Amino acid sequence: MKNSKADLVRGWLEKARRDLLTAERGLNSAEPFTDIVCFHAQQATEKHLKAYLLWHGIEFPRTHALEDLVLLAAEKDADFALHKDEVTMLTPYAVETR
Repeated sequence: MKNSKADLVRGWLEKARRDLLTAERGLNSAEPFTDIVCFHAQQATEKHLKAYLLWHGIEFPRTHALEDLVLLAAEKDADFALHKDEVTMLTPYAVETR
């Protein structure tokens, strides 16, 4: 049964890898559906951020707001704050394509 912190982080990272792979495949298709590509890019980013936060013992709310997760990550590493504007553009895709 997966319940160690390392197992949970690996789980988030594996799901993020699959989202990123799906986004890349979609983008490289003959007729890319950019909304779906952006959804998977948002999901990959969210899952990577949550893995980072979990690894560092930083509690995070149940949210798709990437800017909130980036600000939490910035508590550990201030460089994350440099990406707030970039991830804010992806946040709407978490729910718009559902």
